[in-house]
Amino acid sequence: MADAPGEDHDMQDANALEDDEELQMALLASMAQEQPGEESHQPPAGDQDAAEAPAPSASEVAAAAQQWAQALAAAVPTPAPAPVPAPAPAPAAAGAPSGAPFISPAQLAQALQAVMAGAGQAGWMQAPPQLQPQHPHQQHAAAPAAPSRHGGDRHALTQRPTLPAPSWAKHADSWAPWAPPDAQSTAVISGTSAAQGSALQQGCSKVLNVDVSLGTAANGGAGAAAYLQLSAEGAPDSGSLVLRAESVDAAIARLPSASTTVIALQAAWARAAGLRSEAVAAVSAGGSEAAAELAPVMALLMRRLAAKAGSVLAADDDDDLFYSGGRQRTAFLKSLESGGVSPALLDDMIGGACSPAEVAMWEGVLRDSFKAIAEFSFLDQSQSDAAWKRLDIVTSSGGMKRCLAALLVREAQGASGVRGSLVQAGSILAPLLSLSTMPRWGSSLLPLSFPARKCFEQLRGYPRNRGSTELEYNSIRVGLKRMYAAAHEILRRILTMKAPVDGQLRGREVVPAWLAAMAGCNAGRAEAGSYIDRVLSHRTATFYSATDGFMLGSLAVCLRFCRPFLASPQKQQGALQHLDPSYYRTQPHRMAGGSRTRSLAGTMLPPPDAAFPFLSPDRPEGQAPHFVAECFFLTQRMMHVALLPAVYRYQALAKQLKRAAGKEEEEEDDPLEGSASTLEQYLLFDSVRAQLLDPELAVDTVRLVELQARWLLGLMARGPAAARAAFAITPESVVRDMTAWLTFIIYNGASDLLGGSDVGVLVGCLTGLLKHTDLVTSPPVHLSIVQLLLAMLSPQLDYRRMAQGSSLGARRVTPAEAALVTAVLGTGAAQSELLPALMAAYAHADHVVGLDVDKDQYDKFHLRGCIDALLMELWRDPNCAASLTGVATAAPDSPAGRLFADFVGAVLNDLMYLLKDSLQRLEDIHALEVSKADAAAWALVPPAEQAEKQSFYESQQSTTRGFMRMAVSTLDMLRQLVDNAAVRAGFMQETVVARAAAAVIHFMEILVGPGCVQLAVQDPAQYHFDPDALLVAIVYLAARLSEQPAFVKAVSAVPDYDESIMGRAVSTLAAKELGEYEHRRRLEGLMAAVRQLRGEGGGTAAAEGGEGSPRDLSFQPEAEPADLEAAYVAALQQLAVGDFDSTAPRAYNRSFAAKAERQDGNTAGKMKALSKEVRGFSGRTKLPVYAASSIMVRYDTDRMDKMRALITGPEDTPYYGGAFIFDVYFPDDYPNVPPLMELETTGGGVARFNPNLYADGKVCLSLLGTWHGGDESEKWRPGSSNLFQVLLSLQGMIFISDPYFNEPAYEGMRGTAEGGSSSLKYNSEIWLNNIRYAMIDQLKRLRPGFETATLTHFRLLRWRIMKQCAAWMEQAQVLDPLFQKRLRQAVTELHGLLAAL
Repeated sequence: MADAPGEDHDMQDANALEDDEELQMALLASMAQEQPGEESHQPPAGDQDAAEAPAPSASEVAAAAQQWAQALAAAVPTPAPAPVPAPAPAPAAAGAPSGAPFISPAQLAQALQAVMAGAGQAGWMQAPPQLQPQHPHQQHAAAPAAPSRHGGDRHALTQRPTLPAPSWAKHADSWAPWAPPDAQSTAVISGTSAAQGSALQQGCSKVLNVDVSLGTAANGGAGAAAYLQLSAEGAPDSGSLVLRAESVDAAIARLPSASTTVIALQAAWARAAGLRSEAVAAVSAGGSEAAAELAPVMALLMRRLAAKAGSVLAADDDDDLFYSGGRQRTAFLKSLESGGVSPALLDDMIGGACSPAEVAMWEGVLRDSFKAIAEFSFLDQSQSDAAWKRLDIVTSSGGMKRCLAALLVREAQGASGVRGSLVQAGSILAPLLSLSTMPRWGSSLLPLSFPARKCFEQLRGYPRNRGSTELEYNSIRVGLKRMYAAAHEILRRILTMKAPVDGQLRGREVVPAWLAAMAGCNAGRAEAGSYIDRVLSHRTATFYSATDGFMLGSLAVCLRFCRPFLASPQKQQGALQHLDPSYYRTQPHRMAGGSRTRSLAGTMLPPPDAAFPFLSPDRPEGQAPHFVAECFFLTQRMMHVALLPAVYRYQALAKQLKRAAGKEEEEEDDPLEGSASTLEQYLLFDSVRAQLLDPELAVDTVRLVELQARWLLGLMARGPAAARAAFAITPESVVRDMTAWLTFIIYNGASDLLGGSDVGVLVGCLTGLLKHTDLVTSPPVHLSIVQLLLAMLSPQLDYRRMAQGSSLGARRVTPAEAALVTAVLGTGAAQSELLPALMAAYAHADHVVGLDVDKDQYDKFHLRGCIDALLMELWRDPNCAASLTGVATAAPDSPAGRLFADFVGAVLNDLMYLLKDSLQRLEDIHALEVSKADAAAWALVPPAEQAEKQSFYESQQSTTRGFMRMAVSTLDMLRQLVDNAAVRAGFMQETVVARAAAAVIHFMEILVGPGCVQLAVQDPAQYHFDPDALLVAIVYLAARLSEQPAFVKAVSAVPDYDESIMGRAVSTLAAKELGEYEHRRRLEGLMAAVRQLRGEGGGTAAAEGGEGSPRDLSFQPEAEPADLEAAYVAALQQLAVGDFDSTAPRAYNRSFAAKAERQDGNTAGKMKALSKEVRGFSGRTKLPVYAASSIMVRYDTDRMDKMRALITGPEDTPYYGGAFIFDVYFPDDYPNVPPLMELETTGGGVARFNPNLYADGKVCLSLLGTWHGGDESEKWRPGSSNLFQVLLSLQGMIFISDPYFNEPAYEGMRGTAEGGSSSLKYNSEIWLNNIRYAMIDQLKRLRPGFETATLTHFRLLRWRIMKQCAAWMEQAQVLDPLFQKRLRQAVTELHGLLAAL
């Protein structure tokens, strides 16, 4: 339904206003503490290193704070008392928010300018607080997220921590030494070693590059450039002297100044290091005592020279006009880039850091070393060699590794409650991991920007000349490999850090915590789901999460950690012993972030309950999970939040560009390259392919998928109970992600990337998952598996051409594709188990716990259409076909027999729906084409109505094409199945044969009956509609099945059987020479057999003839009670709620009963909610019981999660008087997920009562998650939604007077002649089915639990029901005589039943 005028604009304005407020609050908060990852809060150019200045005094801080307050007071009428404003109350209306005053951009800019100016004078705002060092024992507080008016970051997917950080994280945060250890501040020498000309004196002179003298006098060394004072105090014996650090510092201070002091100190350190190494080597070789004394003195000199160099860097003048960042620092960084600085020197310099400014300076050096990589260019990769050298040296230093570990821990802590985009912006690893070719977008999505645009546009003849594109891919991938390898190596260095003596700093904990934080705070990327048309509309995923490039980089690092146990099948097998699915439950801190998801068992998983997200609690080393498990499960999750969202987003962007180019939409898996017509389309294709299909990334993910397949096979082999428990805690995304990724690889022409994997293991896993519907109950998972199998067989199957109505044919198949097909069909699982497994998935496609059709791209008809294609391909293979024959010939009461019955019943249900719906839509198309053909009349139609009709016409065309294509495919599958005598016999099961007979009779009437002229449309081929071919197929099906007496009997029992229609089919075939003569002969034999069973005479009844007026429909001598309403309420109110035995025959849905057996049914939350609801049915939410319409409920006392509901058709609707029964099942996660519901009143799968009520029982309702909701308020909301709301929605929104317009896009036809005619025809079919199945069948076969209520209802309302039936017969006078005849027959039968009450 269209939104009210202006509603979208109002909503957009409200959202924009909220975002503006959110930005302002974030800026205000950043004045006190920088947002995690907010690089935009850096000081102006020229002040970048002000953070290295000495720490401010208390008075300076107070003065700057006072300036802040004054500046903010001028812009904000009521300043917030805290840096982060308190949440404002919700606005009363869409407009300016109430509560906190709104700050204009100009006011905010003025305030910030004043504050920055004042803070700059104080000299303490230049360094972000998260970069300023803290006391070793002070916990690092997480930086505040950008708040919204509702409090907290509304785009964050994790909550703030509820407990202090673990002690290991606090220890890691306090990485700096803060004061030089006393044990390293002295060196002991002998008195003779201090003499002039000694090895020690000469060594010191060489190091300092000046003449150095040593002595004990306080003012000695008059003739020397430097003097090292020695002391006997503290010496171990009378002949020894002590050289102290203070003396060395004094000597260093007297050295002549230089323009680049730090380089001179660096050179001196290098000389000292050389001498120390020589001395140590000499001592090791049994050298002299002088060498033994020289080594510790040189070590002391090295430490003090490094400390001096560090202090020089910290005191450097940032305002140097010629050196951005300072002369000394610039020289030092250049030396780093040239390799002139060793990691050991860095360790000594960091070890001498004694002030907060020095510690902050080293953190800045580390960050700058990473930022230098951001200048990397795909076009000239060598220009970053110096930056790479610098980064390698910096991250090899033990001190810098401790510093990096501290920053990573801070990032992991600060990621809680913060949106992913902010976390990425502040991550120190972002320059490495963000390098990407993936497209970027702005607020309006299009146009896109492409980071690798210049790489491709510089190619000659691009984009049409594709020859050199592959070479450019390889060049780009070299750069990506370098980045990812560097990031992995750096994190590996953190992992392998040796812990200090106290053992608290755990690199083994730091890296998993950081990776978990990157996945968790970006879990919103996966919240967009797989529904391609809605992926880009998810704001958190599209605009407030980390970029595809950053997340793919994080995934690449995870995969590199997994490589050691992915390398071979043997290593994969060895890794399995560490992969226990209990990890999902025992490590909730690693799984934090995101909404609740479904498990493979179909239950909703509880949200991870972690007091401190991402960081592991303090625990003994032995209690930590094995590192293989950490890598496996974190990589698994990273695939879910990084890789698959990137794939879905690419597909969505490709669709957007196709629409922008005005092209027809192809299949979603079609590679864009083949249909690209614009430069942007080619750039999108090449940019994504260069990175997503990078062989390194793709092969690593394929190997991970293979390991997951082995893991899942192992879980299934544990035994029923253990397997069920494991699958109940394993997210279904594990399977959906692995299958979607492999499907993407294959459809994009990269099947060769699967060459090194064990296809047999993969097919065995997929088959097992499909077969064990008791373990994997989620049909969306089955769909993802079937789509992968379809992709794997697509070269031989050529599914797309078949789906478009073409026959199978040869096409060019690559060797990799051919090998894949052979490997799949050659597996034992495919030959013996795959076909029955596909049948089980086909029959199991109806019910999904917790389904949200706005997020999950799932449609059961699409799933079954894919299975159709696979079944027919496997059916052609003799080895595979034998497994189907075995199922079809099994005993009806055996599991295999029930499987076949369920499968064939589902196939017939789909055929009834798809073909009938397609033919009805063709009638609508025909009606509009007739109207448009009368040009004069059409010109008189108002333009607005013309537009509505044209839109409806095009919508019907599009839907008919898809539905008719699937219907033809389903019918073709049925034809091939009944060719086999053994399979044909399986159709004769009682629950199947009746539906087959009804389908044959129904479609034969549509194709040759009185209404067939309404199927004449322009260009029927565009709808895959060939009425002659359809008739031949239906006759073929009937002829084959008619060999069985059970089918003949079922045909004779079909209420709509009319021999004249059958005769017309025979004459049509003969006149047009369609089909085979043998089939016509068998059809004539079927007619004769049915005539004999019915006891009818020769000839055929006139289809157009009538039976005269119906007899008297009153109930003389009785009359309707004077106060019928009071009598009805008094009789039925007490019957509104009751119990029933769900195990009685026809008492409950068989599929729901099977689900109930697999689930506990006695979960505390569910039982509490159900008990409350049942009590409410007689209290606060009392069920409505009125003569106009009533609702009644029955529950099983042994299993309250199994219920039935009866809704009587409301007055003034085509449903009036009918008793419609719904089976309801409440999953274990209720009320967090909606119940499952199915309409039982369908005449055995024949009658469709509403566009939202299918003939197979499916109930489409947004509250149940089975229909697209207009907004979140229409969907299931845990805590407030309940069964009572569902039943009221059915009564008031489904059982309405004109259900024809419930169909999407039909509302625009309301009030038109065509719409009115179609609505009447639609209602007339409901009249007939209502009488047959909601009245007659209910009276003949009373449903358990509702026996008394049903009889009472019909007894009290029989007068009104007959009046309504008379009115319907009157309205039917304008319809075809055959329908009138059937309606009269049904009304007459109903009258007899009601009269007997």
